[in-house]
Parts: sequence; structure tokens; C-alpha cells
Amino acid sequence: MIKVHREATQMLASANISDIFVRANKDYDSITEAESVQLMVLITNFFRAWETAFLENRDGNLDEKVWEVLAKDYTEPMGAASLLHVWNLRKQNYDADFQKFIDELEIHEYVSR
Repeated sequence: MIKVHREATQMLASANISDIFVRANKDYDSITEAESVQLMVLITNFFRAWETAFLENRDGNLDEKVWEVLAKDYTEPMGAASLLHVWNLRKQNYDADFQKFIDELEIHEYVSR
């Protein structure tokens, strides 16, 4: 579980993806269609890892303290416009309980500096 989480969050560390992410957060329409696909794949993997942790926790297979830390790591970036954009486009592809969980989150502005 931790390996999946680490991989999902480390993908943004790529200089190319970071640049796309920053530009998309300012103006999603400013990125190319190919960049949008890259970002969508990245964010889909991010949400899939989060959903896996959520389901493992819901089903009692993930320690509550581990879940609390993971949930904070995943929740922080939800204030990024690009994550919200992709979530709204693709949320129907996720478990109904996970959809409800995400849609009810208290989202704060994403701060990168």
C-alpha cells in the first residue's frame, strides 16, 4: 500500500509533469491535448491509489493511523484546479463510497510555495 502511495505522489516530481501541473492549475485550457492526456493519466493513478487506500481502510485492512496520514497526503492537493477538473470528468469510474467521500471533503486552496 505504501509503495503504491509513494509511486502515485512521486509522479509529480518529474520536471515535465510538474510544469504541466502548474500551468494546468492556472489555466487548464493552456495545456496541449497531449499534456492533458499525461496529466489525466497521472491524476487517475493518484485517485486510484487513494481509492485503494480508502477501500482498504473501509474494509478494516489498513491501520487507522496509516489511513489518517495517507488521507492528509491525498487531501492536500485536492485544492489544485487540475485535480478537481479531472475528478469531475472521471469520478464515475470510482467506487460509490469513494466518490461520496471525495465529494464531501472540505477542500482548501492548494499552496505550492
